[in-house]
Amino acid sequence: ICRSASSCGSVQRWAAKERAELAAYESLMAKAIADALVAELRDEAAAHGVDVWTWLARETKKDDQDS
Repeated sequence: ICRSASSCGSVQRWAAKERAELAAYESLMAKAIADALVAELRDEAAAHGVDVWTWLARETKKDDQDS
């Protein structure tokens, strides 16, 4: 509970800063996870001697046949 208008303003500014920092962190984490997944796909495709799209198409076709 705010004791004065100025203390409420300080709390609101602090909360806004915290939300912005959390949003930036979440964005950074999402990018890091996406980059790691793309790197894993590239490594897997390279291990099969093809590009990512070719490898994904083959894997999808294999999965469809297994169903």
